[in-house]
Amino acid sequence: MAHQHAIPAFGKPLKTAEYYQMIDGIVNTLRPFSTLRTVANHLNSLGLRTPGDLEWHRLHVSNYIRQRGLNTNTNTN
Repeated sequence: MAHQHAIPAFGKPLKTAEYYQMIDGIVNTLRPFSTLRTVANHLNSLGLRTPGDLEWHRLHVSNYIRQRGLNTNTNTN
């Protein structure tokens, strides 16, 4: 897996642009058909961590979607 960490600076992203593109793609693909917990479990199974370097949980996925402004076209499950 490519290097995911960016050089932290106040108010700047904690990961590289490629990291965010990868996570966005996974979330956009899975979320229309999966629960937040399922998406979190999939990200963890791939060895990916949150931008803050934590394991993914459903609340982290929800916050990520909201903060990134992703339109996942789903029901609220």
